[in-house]
Amino acid sequence: MSKVLVSMPKPMLESLDRLVGEGFYASRSEAIRDGLRLLFQSHGGDEMHGGDELIDFVEAIGEQQGFSYS
Repeated sequence: MSKVLVSMPKPMLESLDRLVGEGFYASRSEAIRDGLRLLFQSHGGDEMHGGDELIDFVEAIGEQQGFSYS
């Protein structure tokens, strides 16, 4: 499995840790993977093959919000 560094605002991290602490997820990684699965499914892909439409969606959101994925 590959590792990815993710930056997020402190309140988001606190919410993530609360989900883990309350037993909804075993780890931060598990929670983030589950969130990505939901994102992929909501845009017509699956967790292994998001498809071109998902990639276009993610790129468009990044451009609108000024996000950097590097």
